[in-house]
Order: sequence, then C-alpha cells, then structure tokens
Amino acid sequence: MAMPETNYQRRILIIDDDANLRDILVVSLEEEGYETVSAENGAAAIAILEREAFDVVLVDLVMPKMDGLRFLRWLRGEHKSRVPTLVFTGSLDVRGELEKDALSAGADGVLLKPVDFPVLLAALARFFEAGAPGGR
Repeated sequence: MAMPETNYQRRILIIDDDANLRDILVVSLEEEGYETVSAENGAAAIAILEREAFDVVLVDLVMPKMDGLRFLRWLRGEHKSRVPTLVFTGSLDVRGELEKDALSAGADGVLLKPVDFPVLLAALARFFEAGAPGGR
C-alpha cells in the first residue's frame, strides 16, 4: 500500500536501540512511501528533532542514555511538540503500568514488540486520515 503520489512524503522518526529493528522499520516504511530517519536513543533523537520536523515519531520505551518515557516528557514538555507518537515495547506489561506511563507522558498509542507491521501501518493511516497535528 504505497502512499498516494499527490501527498507529500510523510516523515517518520524511528527511535530504538535495536539496530536490526530500526533497519527493518526503515526499509519496510520506505517501501510504503514514507521518508524515515532513525536514532538509537532519546538523546540522539533530540539532536535530530532540534533541526528537523517529522509527521510521526515511533519510540521504544526501554533504551540506554535516554529511555522512551524521558524522551516523551521532553517532547511534550520542553520541545512543546504535538507530533503523533507511538511507543513500542517488548514488555509483557504493555497493558499495565508501562502503557499508563507512556500515555501519561504523551504517547498517542502503544504497540507490543515484535511490531506487527499491518497494525503499525493502520495506526499511521489513522493519524494521517485524522489530520493529526505533526511537527511540520
């Protein structure tokens, strides 16, 4: 399901310390017509967001240097961004405390790892169909 050519290319920032997952998401999302940029943790993502804008951010919850919750608090607080953000985690607690913490920190949704690509694409489509405010 490629993006319609009449739309500008949607930009997605992928933040995860797992290089293999980042690579898979980059290739898969670019095959769907998205432009992607990736970062290995929240601190690296901040440096990117200070100079570039994105339509959606995908962020892992558990990472070194700066985890997903701290990143979300920075994004919604100091950066004052409303860019739609999906968090993903390998934790089985996704329906418990981690999900509540992520949503309280400003996430727009939570996905369980391994990432179910059709579910991710559906979530992205909902953001864009709803005209969710992005960073651009």
